[in-house]
Amino acid sequence: MKAFVKVNDIAGNLAVWISAALLVYIVCHISVEIVLRSFFAKSTFSMDEFVGYAIGSMTFLSLAHTFRHRKHIRVSILQSFIKGRVAISIELICISFTFGITLFLARYIWRTLARAGEEVLRSGMCACFPANSGDGHRLENRSEEIVRYIEVGNRSTSEEVHYPDSDMIMEKAADGTRSFRHFDGTPY
Repeated sequence: MKAFVKVNDIAGNLAVWISAALLVYIVCHISVEIVLRSFFAKSTFSMDEFVGYAIGSMTFLSLAHTFRHRKHIRVSILQSFIKGRVAISIELICISFTFGITLFLARYIWRTLARAGEEVLRSGMCACFPANSGDGHRLENRSEEIVRYIEVGNRSTSEEVHYPDSDMIMEKAADGTRSFRHFDGTPY
């Protein structure tokens, strides 16, 4: 039990520092975004994602603070019926599930933070977008000039394409018809 409490304290401290770093990063990025949009008519094109970062940070902060100060919510109905080691076991199971959910959220926050971001391509440059990387891509011409590019792919008769930044999946059947849906399966 003492080892679990020690691991709990270490994880709580780590979560607080990760959350603080994420919050500082979010505030800095929002400030840069405001300046870019207000004075230069430009954008980082990632503003919508920061709502998720803020929620993730707040989750880390609240969970870390809750665990470090032993203030997590207990189900009093269960505690009135269950006593002793069984009650402690149930509480440890609940805490373990909470850690699992936190790690699950942290994984997706990390995947979003670790994405490549925007890359400006210039004449003569080459770009590669690896399949199944989870990093969405698009080509956008922001100049007044005509852009010509060569796209190389396998051009399968049927394929499934995931657009992680748009919550969209495109399925192309062997006959060439295409259908679009959200990640949860609802039509796009």
